[in-house]
Amino acid sequence: MMLLKCRSAYASLLGLFICAHTLPALATEVALVGRIGSRAILSIDGGTPITLAVGAKTREGIRLLVLDGDRAVVEVGGRRQHLELGTQPVRVDSGGAQAITLYADPQGHFFSEVLINRARVPFIVDTGATLLSLAASDATRAGIDFRSGEKASAVTAAGVVDVWRVKVERVQFGPFTFHGVEAAIFESGLPVGLLGMNVLNRLEMRREGQMMRLERRY
Repeated sequence: MMLLKCRSAYASLLGLFICAHTLPALATEVALVGRIGSRAILSIDGGTPITLAVGAKTREGIRLLVLDGDRAVVEVGGRRQHLELGTQPVRVDSGGAQAITLYADPQGHFFSEVLINRARVPFIVDTGATLLSLAASDATRAGIDFRSGEKASAVTAAGVVDVWRVKVERVQFGPFTFHGVEAAIFESGLPVGLLGMNVLNRLEMRREGQMMRLERRY
């Protein structure tokens, strides 16, 4: 039976603070914060939300290309970026890189919301977890038939527990989307998802004090 390493990182969801600091020159951060009819409500660099019609462009040069329900596609510096209502802003720097910046809660944990298929699940960034890990209830909401996966064991601070290894069709974390991601499903004892190293290894990760920046590897 395969053993997975998964440290206990369970804390209340107190703090996900997205990019409240000043951005470097030529960096732009875009968030979809709402919609009014056929117009999107965007926040640029954490500023006052503005409304924008499809095809229109902001003074920062951001053009709204598509608005479909709680999703939008914008063009920033010649690059298309996909936004979803209620998720983290997409940051685009002068080189066109996609990145997200998180701030730690008082316990030093970095939280985010991740789309598992189409289900929104709270996650903690956990470099001690081998795999993306989530509770069975969240897996069920995401339409994952986890009991058809491979049964395994995971080593946690509470001891060895049973898990199911499955492939998740789609994982979206801020501006990053991954397909066919291996995950460990916990039937009990996991109050918050763990964003493990099989996802984090695909990103450049830099921590400076209470700030963590994740950027796509190219």
